[in-house]
Amino acid sequence: MPRNIIVVGTPRSGTSLAASIFARLGHFVADDEAAQLRDPDHFNPGGYWEAEPLIEANVSLFQRVGFEHHNTWIFEPIAAEQADRISALAPVDEHRELVARFESHRPWVWKDPRLCYTLAYWWPLLDHENTAVLFVRRDPEETFKSFARIGWRESNEAGRKETYQRMADHVAAAENAIRSLDIPHVQIDYSDYRDSPERVAAVLSELSGLKVSVADLGFTDHYSSSTLRGRFRVMVEKSLKTIPLPVRNTIRTLVPKSVLQRLFPGR
Repeated sequence: MPRNIIVVGTPRSGTSLAASIFARLGHFVADDEAAQLRDPDHFNPGGYWEAEPLIEANVSLFQRVGFEHHNTWIFEPIAAEQADRISALAPVDEHRELVARFESHRPWVWKDPRLCYTLAYWWPLLDHENTAVLFVRRDPEETFKSFARIGWRESNEAGRKETYQRMADHVAAAENAIRSLDIPHVQIDYSDYRDSPERVAAVLSELSGLKVSVADLGFTDHYSSSTLRGRFRVMVEKSLKTIPLPVRNTIRTLVPKSVLQRLFPGR
């Protein structure tokens, strides 16, 4: 039986791409994918692969330690003492039932950036022999560019500094959980999909117990802000935001659809 996979990483680091690989290879993601998974959009054309029941369970853990927001990357940061208290929370029956529901459909894949902070809570409830963590990393500057493109941060030095610190906090929390609980894991960088796809396929094969090929990775650089096309696309999007909506709509009707599809392949 292939292993269950928990994809851990910061927002906009490539965790959706990682989860999609296992979902396509047959890992269970949600009871009702149409109702419980967020639809793909132009920021994540391949889908998000986050089960709503898992998201809400993680949000409930934040609430139990006094953090009132729905996520830890757009709103104010979670306090260090709040983050530390999550791992010490007593499991509730509802969460045991959630784990049991996924275990009844194993192998399964979990993906939610909130897992950076909640992994230590969940791990004692899981089947350690048959579950492993895929820790996805990404260059902070590329993460910042992605945040700015979405509108989660201002594209300035203050926005860069805030993104770097927030993502470092997420990574540190995940690393601490993995280290303190001795969780079996492998680490890949988003750039590895482009630079070392054969190695990534081999690493994921060994981690999961599946035969993962390079074709299974489904990686395309079209959506990356680091490529020449990506940088040009970001520049165009920033420029368009300064133009009144009626004028933007007029421009859209004048530009050939083929040009728009090449520039914005996810839209």
